[in-house]
Amino acid sequence: MSEIEESQSRTAGSDSGAEVRHNPSVIDGGWGWLVVLGGFATFILWSGLLKGLGVLLSSVTTDLTQNTGLTGEMIAILAGIRSLGGPFAGPIGDKFGYRLVVMTTSFSAALGIIFAAFTHTTMQFLICLAVISGVSFSAPTILTKAMIGRYFHHRFALAIGLASAGDSLSMVLIAPMMQVLLDTYGWRGALLIQGGLCLHLIAVGALLRDPPMSEETQLGYTSIPNEDKIVESSEQTDQTPASSKSFLKTFNFSVLTKLVFWVICLVMTGTYLISILWYLYFVPHAEAKGFTPGQAVTFVAVAGVGQIVTKIAMGKLIDKEMISSRVGLVLCITTCSLTLVIDPLLHTFWPMMIVTTIFGSSFGMVFCLVDVFAKEIAGNDGLASALGFIDLIGGISRIFLGFAPGWIYEKSGSYDTAFVFIGGLYLTTLLPLVTEWIIDKR
Repeated sequence: MSEIEESQSRTAGSDSGAEVRHNPSVIDGGWGWLVVLGGFATFILWSGLLKGLGVLLSSVTTDLTQNTGLTGEMIAILAGIRSLGGPFAGPIGDKFGYRLVVMTTSFSAALGIIFAAFTHTTMQFLICLAVISGVSFSAPTILTKAMIGRYFHHRFALAIGLASAGDSLSMVLIAPMMQVLLDTYGWRGALLIQGGLCLHLIAVGALLRDPPMSEETQLGYTSIPNEDKIVESSEQTDQTPASSKSFLKTFNFSVLTKLVFWVICLVMTGTYLISILWYLYFVPHAEAKGFTPGQAVTFVAVAGVGQIVTKIAMGKLIDKEMISSRVGLVLCITTCSLTLVIDPLLHTFWPMMIVTTIFGSSFGMVFCLVDVFAKEIAGNDGLASALGFIDLIGGISRIFLGFAPGWIYEKSGSYDTAFVFIGGLYLTTLLPLVTEWIIDKR
């Protein structure tokens, strides 16, 4: 009984059933750092898959499709299909638990990549990567970010920046590794090994436990609340299956009524198109300029290092409110666009290295800033749904526009045209972003 009395006195001075964000021992730290580590692993493996396929692009094209645009579109469909499953990740995770869903889908995602290594036709390759792996990757990429949002409030920008640094590190590690594996085992052996690496996402799922709801839960014993506290606590810990809730509440469609949401979606549409262009075509583009495969991969690796530094620095600045997420987006989009537009002028090593590093540092921050934006407009409870809908809109653009860079190359015979055109197109997303910013200030 003494422990119960101590527990009651410990909670007497605080709000009954206080949420985790009011508990300084839990928020912005604790187990949350392991969740960030899980997010880091998720980013490095998912982004590493896309970047690795970019390295394998020429070999897969020669062996399977004989068409660069078609191969690029298949890989774009992989990314797009993953995004199409975004809105379902949150409700399914709420119903069955984030941990179980991520562990299960991670296993099937890895199997799809492994199966793709044994395919001999374009359709087989597309089914294995897009249908099996693409659908399966939706849950790990969305739910790990949503869980980070549950653990971090005041330092969310830093936490999501550290997690997404895995995307940047994949540029440093995965691209050079895939080049070595391609030279040693061919594209099939390289893809088989990458599928094995993705099995590690199962361990990531095991890290996604819900944050404790109060200090007393964290200490391992529970006070005896009065009747009002029981009612309030039951409301907070409501685990009603998604199927019994209203359709609108389950999928959090209310976020679709906000202007800023659609502005973010437009930004992400351009961002996803840029990601296809750069991740898939930069290495063959650099080789077409006369750089060796080793130099091309080095450009990617150094850009990744720049991304890591920028994400950590920008995350700290945003958390300390020294710069807003809107200002950060404007700066990053402008920088990315300009570096792509001047790309045809770069033909020597050091100018190419410098401009590539600037591009990579700015481009990586766009994804982090969009996640911060999503948390601002949706909060912790709606973060998974908001991220899912943003991913959905961007994914549709990937599917229908993913062929564009490869098609432009096939028609013009040069990657320069694609880089300049898409870089200029990306710059137009500043107009709605700045317009919404002005409206918000009023």
